[in-house]
Amino acid sequence: LTPEDGSRVALRGRIDRIDAYTGPDGLYLRVVDNKSSQKKLDAAKIMTGEQLQLLLYLKAALTGIRDSKPAAALYFPVMDPDVSIPEDDPDQAEDVRAKALRMKGVVLADPDVVEALDRDNPYSIGKVFNKDGSVCKDAEWAMNGKTLEKLMDAASQKAEQLCTEMRRGDIQISPTG
Repeated sequence: LTPEDGSRVALRGRIDRIDAYTGPDGLYLRVVDNKSSQKKLDAAKIMTGEQLQLLLYLKAALTGIRDSKPAAALYFPVMDPDVSIPEDDPDQAEDVRAKALRMKGVVLADPDVVEALDRDNPYSIGKVFNKDGSVCKDAEWAMNGKTLEKLMDAASQKAEQLCTEMRRGDIQISPTG
């Protein structure tokens, strides 16, 4: 990161998982961050600086792997969810459990990319596309590449702003301003 004063700030973190797909348009990366609770990416929290990590991880992965493109940034809940279902239907219990463990975040609204990265587990994310290939109305977390890039840039800019404020001496504990 490069705050306003031109200095350089190095952030440190560990990406839990990077999945890759090479398609006709190039190499796509999906970063996955394991969480011990349900977590959903919220654009408003990116703007306040409360949720920068996931998108900064995606940007770092793309920077580290030349000529790659963003496919997704997702939280994976690593927990044993409590599910309520009728006791006489074990198949339904597994279905409900799998849905509770779906990853949440943002994905590129490209059917080929989503299918390739989700082929081993059709329950890993919610339904993204209708049968005609259009994005489902409930899949507001599916976006075009430019919007995904803008979200990553917003996370970087907010992190740079926070670094600038810290370098100016603003170190009070107030994560939301």
